[in-house]
Amino acid sequence: FKPLSAGQWAICFHNRGTPVKSIEFPWSEHTVSDSLSRRDINFKQQIFAIRDFWSKKNLGTTKKKFNRQLAGHDVALLRLSPVK
Repeated sequence: FKPLSAGQWAICFHNRGTPVKSIEFPWSEHTVSDSLSRRDINFKQQIFAIRDFWSKKNLGTTKKKFNRQLAGHDVALLRLSPVK
């Protein structure tokens, strides 16, 4: 996780292996703290819109689990924007 401007965050999922990897990330089960920026996220209390940096597509919100099949040595780079 990397804090961005305007309350946004970036997150990268990386498959370091060769075989396809199934990624499942239930947002509501996680909290994030960044000591440098002094920012926190509690996904149970705040909802974010998800946008894929590479495909330039909106992927919904953090209300639902993030699911993706990642090819070997591939990444999923996402931007999270607070929903108001």
